Amino acid sequence: MRARFAVLNVALAVLFVLTATSAAWAKADDLPDMNGSISIPWSDFKALIEKMHPVDPTPPPPPPVDYALGRGNLIGELADERLALTATYPLTILKDGWVSVPLSSTSAPLAEIRLDGKPAPAVDNGGNIAIVVQGPATHELTMEFEINAPMRPGPGQAATPLPQAAGQVLRLTYGDKISGVTVDGATMRKGNGVATAILTNDYLTVRYNVALDEAAETAEKLPPKVLVDNHTLVSLDEGFIRAVVQMSYEVRHAPVNTFEVTVPAGFEVVECTGASLAGWAVDPSTRRLTATVGYDVEGAYNLTIVLEKSVRNEDFDFSLPALKAENVERERGFFAVQVTGGVEVTPTKIIDLQPVDAKELPPGLRGGATNPIVLSYKYLRHPFTGEIKVVRHETQPVLGAAIDTANYIVQITQDGDAVVGATYKVRNNRKQFLEVRLPNAETAKLWSSFVAGKPVKPSRAKDGAILLQLEKSSYTGGDELESFDVEIIYYTRFGKKLSGLGRIPIEMPVVDLPISESFMTVYSPDDYDYRRAGGTMRSLMPQKGWQIFPILQGFVQLATCGGLQPLGESLDQGGVSMPASKSAMEEPMAEMAADAVRSYGREGYARQQKVEEEFQNRLRAAQSVQDQSGALPAKFTIPEQGRAMRFDEWLTIGEASTVILRYGPKNFDTLAGGVGFLLSMIGAFLLTLRLRRSWNWSDPAARRPIALAGVASVVGILLAHSTAGAELAFFAGLLVRWGGRIRRRKSVPAAQPIVEEEDL
Repeated sequence: MRARFAVLNVALAVLFVLTATSAAWAKADDLPDMNGSISIPWSDFKALIEKMHPVDPTPPPPPPVDYALGRGNLIGELADERLALTATYPLTILKDGWVSVPLSSTSAPLAEIRLDGKPAPAVDNGGNIAIVVQGPATHELTMEFEINAPMRPGPGQAATPLPQAAGQVLRLTYGDKISGVTVDGATMRKGNGVATAILTNDYLTVRYNVALDEAAETAEKLPPKVLVDNHTLVSLDEGFIRAVVQMSYEVRHAPVNTFEVTVPAGFEVVECTGASLAGWAVDPSTRRLTATVGYDVEGAYNLTIVLEKSVRNEDFDFSLPALKAENVERERGFFAVQVTGGVEVTPTKIIDLQPVDAKELPPGLRGGATNPIVLSYKYLRHPFTGEIKVVRHETQPVLGAAIDTANYIVQITQDGDAVVGATYKVRNNRKQFLEVRLPNAETAKLWSSFVAGKPVKPSRAKDGAILLQLEKSSYTGGDELESFDVEIIYYTRFGKKLSGLGRIPIEMPVVDLPISESFMTVYSPDDYDYRRAGGTMRSLMPQKGWQIFPILQGFVQLATCGGLQPLGESLDQGGVSMPASKSAMEEPMAEMAADAVRSYGREGYARQQKVEEEFQNRLRAAQSVQDQSGALPAKFTIPEQGRAMRFDEWLTIGEASTVILRYGPKNFDTLAGGVGFLLSMIGAFLLTLRLRRSWNWSDPAARRPIALAGVASVVGILLAHSTAGAELAFFAGLLVRWGGRIRRRKSVPAAQPIVEEEDL
């Protein structure tokens, strides 16, 4: 009850304040004059409180990351065959809820993970060690590593992956026997057995050298026993011989700190490298190289020596560089000889060297070769002899660029003008310019040029050729060069105005690169029929002969003045128009399109169609670009109707792709074919009638010319859509008829007069 009265009193107080505030603006007679208390529901009172203290309904944005691992402090100690490392990081969890924090690879030698001094819950998250933490919160993450660090005399290293943090600082302490402490990729400061390193990556690699124990030095030792494997790669380069010798030593019983080898005469030592190598020198009189190591070597040690010898002659003889290791118990080795292009090597004298297959060479020797290995040997002891004869042949330049495909689009008008678009798909390794020579140089005018889709400014050579700056092809992941497009559009004239009967010689530009395959599409006025009459390119849409009922179809063609489908496709608004339904007369057109797809291949046909679609846009854009003088090129009217003819050619080198078209009025071939058909039929009828009246049908000599006349008539019928077929049939009939008359005259006896019947 008391709580209820307290709430009521607070409500009355708030109401009193509101009433007093509003009274300043209200008139006295607007409010009732009353004394006492007022009761309001809790929901109304809560609404008043929320109105006095509004809450922003927009939630804060989520954090950009789930967690943040701050700068780490690493404390390490290098001793007792191990590197003990303690790493501490500030960890901030920004996300509300559980977060998985990856720390390091599962291969890391982690001894313990603590979070705020307590063991942290660690899990294996896809090959990484991770801890699961609930946020938002701030923690201190501690990780302890136990890293293997060999302490035998000589060079050693200790390595481990670390968490990805915002920087890490290592403080490393080590004993007196350890020297040369370095940390890969770190900025370091060393002194008094302490090294401080600022790491630049999340992988710690500590390298060091361990000195020989004094107790081991004073103990009685056996004399050292040294074994060596010698792997020599000889390279025959331009003007010198280069030999890379990899000497793999194995030191037993007692350590050594110097290695001696005898260098063969004529070769110069240009490089000698090895781990902690203090220096090397060659005695000119004895040809002995002495390499000094900065510590006593016991166990394995690798020494690499590079020899070179200058060669002035193109053809020469030389001996394999027999580099001999001194003071060793045993030496064996391999030789491999690699050559560049145009070099021929022949062994002339081989003693105590055993030829081996290149596959039997050690992997390190075989993998170091960058050119083909032509000779390979192995030996078991010194001395041995290997004399080689070298003949250097003249090298020929190789093709530095090539054109995979050339796609040509030719637009011809009634006036004989033409605009040509040429697109070359180029692979270029080192060629600087593509040289293009336009046909009809007197009338040809370049309108635009593009390389890899970008407009370029062409240059002109002294001999008149157009030079286009090429790009260098990039590689497609392997050794294959990626191709790019080089496009040009130019104006020219192929001949005089089209009228009556005539021919159109079409010639494409000549480029200074070989072209694997070329495709051409010719758009020409639809008022004429066209036939290919020559050129280097073949037609992809051949004219079709009659399929069924040739006699009836020939009469229908003649009566209706309709033409057989000529070379090409009918165009409407720049595209190929195909009727919705195909009749018997329209079937050849569909078959021609199918032939084009089969000849091109689907990929080539689709690429050519794409070039045809882009040609019109490129052409209009070329006519809207000003030249250096500010003038626009002449406007070229693109025919809205025309005929498309397609051609192709394989392997064009240094010559122009050409097509010669013959044209004539529409239906000209049909009329000529019909006349030829009628002449053939009349000639065959007259001939048959003549033979029937003159010869005996049972005589074999009479049946042969009759059969020949029949064959000639059939040929004339089948080929009647061309004037050549009609003429062939007609003249064959006349020849058979005249031959029959001559034969009949010779068969009559000389004493009897020859009586000829009247010709019908």
